[in-house]
Amino acid sequence: MAPFVDVLSVQYFTGKTEEEYAAMISDLRQWHEITGKPVVIADIGNWVPTDMNPHRTSDMHTHAERGEDYAQGLARVMAEPWIIGWHWCGYIENLGRGWGIKDPYDEFYSDLTDRIREANAAAQAAISKRME
Repeated sequence: MAPFVDVLSVQYFTGKTEEEYAAMISDLRQWHEITGKPVVIADIGNWVPTDMNPHRTSDMHTHAERGEDYAQGLARVMAEPWIIGWHWCGYIENLGRGWGIKDPYDEFYSDLTDRIREANAAAQAAISKRME
């Protein structure tokens, strides 16, 4: 595929532990080294039980934990120059997808989104500084 593909686009879901993130980086690094191609994580996210989806359990219990996991994950991804981006999946919670950054009534889970906003601002500042 190497002559025909510019970027590896992968889905990778992990828990919040350092070991799980290290395993993700290791796996993606191996694919990058084999192909010589940069990687974009095209689908990543996390979830907690909610009123609509009480059965969606994970190693997180609150939206604040989801936000911290997002921030930690983004920092890990940004430390690897061959990872060129990531896409957070799930906008509005629904029965099919099961999670989102907004509840089914179109209200933000602010404990999550406030932390996402902070992490994204820090990421943008770091990118701008690298570009100077």
